[in-house]
Amino acid sequence: MSKRNHRLALRKNALGLALGACLSILALPLAQAANADGSVVGRTRAGATVTVVSPDTGFTRTVTADANGNYRFPFLPVGKYTLQSNADGSPIGEQVRITVSLGVATTVDVGGATDTLDTVVVNASALGAAVDVSSVESATNIGREELARLPVERDAQAVALLAPGVVQGEFGGISFGGSSVAENTVYINGLNVTDFYNRVGFSSVPYAFYKEFQIKTGGYSVEFGR
Repeated sequence: MSKRNHRLALRKNALGLALGACLSILALPLAQAANADGSVVGRTRAGATVTVVSPDTGFTRTVTADANGNYRFPFLPVGKYTLQSNADGSPIGEQVRITVSLGVATTVDVGGATDTLDTVVVNASALGAAVDVSSVESATNIGREELARLPVERDAQAVALLAPGVVQGEFGGISFGGSSVAENTVYINGLNVTDFYNRVGFSSVPYAFYKEFQIKTGGYSVEFGR
């Protein structure tokens, strides 16, 4: 191979490496753009259809319970919903009002289950579980309604200070469980907006834009990496 052809080959290889690096960097926020919604899981009669409806937007979604009566609604926009289970054209139990929180799986058993042990009858409640038992994350959710009642500064970091184990950093920023303020990561609508150069601070939006905050302090899911 001549020197000229050798130089051309090197340039093509270098260009290919540069393009590959750019694609990897651009794909990174997309891979981490999760946890911007919530989900609903639970049990009802096997084969029943379960429907959630948002009274505010009219958004509707329906799923069918499996052979064990399990159902799941993934990727639901945060907000308030009504949930109803039906089988053979008839409702099972009463309609349930639920709230889907950011990054949380709300558990709702529809229709109840009754077990008879001699003369003892146990009826399951249709209320949504307050704790997401399907996740190992330590997280605190704070919605717009709670913030309207709390005397808190209209700033994302001020809201984060409401979570247990979060304190004001010595030189600005906030510390989670004694960690450095440079170890924090901030996501808005699932997009990482942390200052990657200084590692302190982040891009933000007007406070009125926020609908709900979730402060994670441990047990992070794999989509966040590191």
